[in-house]
Amino acid sequence: MIKQEDMPALKSTSANVIDKTLRPENAFAVFPQPSERVCSDGARLLDAVIQSEPPVRVLLDVGAQVIDMTNHAISRAWLDKVTLSHMQAVVFFDDGNRLCVVDRGGTTTLLSSSPFARQLDKCLVYLDECHTRGTDLKLPLYYRAAVTLGPRLTKDKLVQGKTPFLDAVFAHKFANYLVACMRMRSLGSGQSVVFLSPYDVTVKILQCCDIQDVGEIDTRHVLRWAILETWSATKQDILQWATQKARYESQYQVYNARDRSVLTRVDAIRLLEREAQTLEQRYGTALAKPDDASSLMLPCANDILRSKAHEFGLSSEQTSTYAEEQERELSPEVEQERETERPHLETPHIHAMHPDVLALVRFGTFNKASAAFVPAFQVFQQTTASALFAADEFAERIWVTRDFINTIKPLVPYNLDLFLKPVHRILRFRDNEKEGCVVLSPYEANKAMPDVLQYSAIELVVYSPRVSKTPRPFDEFSLGDVHHGLSQTNRRLDIFLGLFAGQLYLDNYQQYKDLCRFLGLLGTTAAESMVESFDGFVVPAWRARMDITWNSECTVQTSPVSFLRRLLTIRRKGFDFGRSHLGRLLSEEPMSRNDFAVDD
Repeated sequence: MIKQEDMPALKSTSANVIDKTLRPENAFAVFPQPSERVCSDGARLLDAVIQSEPPVRVLLDVGAQVIDMTNHAISRAWLDKVTLSHMQAVVFFDDGNRLCVVDRGGTTTLLSSSPFARQLDKCLVYLDECHTRGTDLKLPLYYRAAVTLGPRLTKDKLVQGKTPFLDAVFAHKFANYLVACMRMRSLGSGQSVVFLSPYDVTVKILQCCDIQDVGEIDTRHVLRWAILETWSATKQDILQWATQKARYESQYQVYNARDRSVLTRVDAIRLLEREAQTLEQRYGTALAKPDDASSLMLPCANDILRSKAHEFGLSSEQTSTYAEEQERELSPEVEQERETERPHLETPHIHAMHPDVLALVRFGTFNKASAAFVPAFQVFQQTTASALFAADEFAERIWVTRDFINTIKPLVPYNLDLFLKPVHRILRFRDNEKEGCVVLSPYEANKAMPDVLQYSAIELVVYSPRVSKTPRPFDEFSLGDVHHGLSQTNRRLDIFLGLFAGQLYLDNYQQYKDLCRFLGLLGTTAAESMVESFDGFVVPAWRARMDITWNSECTVQTSPVSFLRRLLTIRRKGFDFGRSHLGRLLSEEPMSRNDFAVDD
């Protein structure tokens, strides 16, 4: 016979978790009822979370209160409502049961490949009901979790589903209530929880604890209510356990009564159970209605099963319906009609070729003061990246034309995030023995082609930044090169042009070291004891101490990391770039020669 044997060291687990739950830092709150302004379950829950003090960083929906929003939608809504500037993302499970993270820019990536995997102190966490068990996240000691309550929530589910922080060895001990609280591994050692209850559950807590005022409810009453719900659930499960025992007894008698050691077809048929019951068998008759549950189980129900049925007060009506699938309405349905909001139609800008651009094509004359040319990185001053960095610190010999910048004629001020043209056509020229580049629009490139073929003052090349690791790069100024007469572009110009175009991958390890040097990033050359900013940027004073020539190559005075992250997000239209060379560099992830397919 199988018998459960608990390890002595784990026998106190249940009491320990309950003791931690009863500590004074844990609290109880009621989230608002539906109103004309806020009728969505998810929105009401988020309002209660935002108003909670101390601030809530983890939301564990053990009570399955969010039924009208997806995990991604409620994570985005929560992040939009949070005013804490250092909270940059929300961790959640997507529809494919993958642990993901969504940032303030709306970019969603797998947590394992995201920089936030090592920065959970900058993340909120949302776990839906089915993922409050088995999820293990190492969260800071000061984090506070909000745990939702719901109908028929057992003690084990509430406590284990509440804390993503206790050891996994405890998890098997509590399957339901304790499951939630054990998501907080340091509960009682800095981490705390607040129970959020809907109105119907609050009424049940008041009734079972015989109290009148909602303000009197604390964690003791929540645990008492959860334990009573556990008793009720256990009583309902007695019927299933009794039926399994009766089924075993019936089949055991048939198996022992067989004539030979081999199971015959007749014996196998006798072992089968009836797939259906007659109305008399299921509900009884007016003349002979069963008086207890054991008589409806199986004909072989013994005295022990009958006595247990009487002990638990099980009736025949309960037996007839215990295995039926039941459905309850968790919350009043909210009727919604989805309406797609499309962007307003905009008037396209009329293309034009400036005379100074034409003079550059024909005679190689570059007028730096002309309104036709704009320093390339100043384009991002008209995007959402403008507040993150002074783009004029990248004072390189790279320009763009006005026609490259102009896309639409807006009626109101707008940013270029959605209207920034890709970099594909470049004019290379020499001015005072210095090489420079001008990025053209497709219209200008087509218009300039006859003059490029006629004159030989400049070069027109096809360019494409490397956004994939495997294909042959088109960033070497050799594809479609018309009038190839200039020497290869210098490495500094090459690197900064790649940054402007949104390049993700580098050619070799030397280019990686050059990029770190030009941007003032720590890379792999500095001593571990050197002082630098939190994102790997080396301040000018420390650059001078490390290498006397470094400041002559790097003129950047403030960290460009946040600006470059936003630049790549704009260029890549929200696609994940965390595992690329640039993504890893901006996340302070060290790289070696082995990370580059072609090395120098």
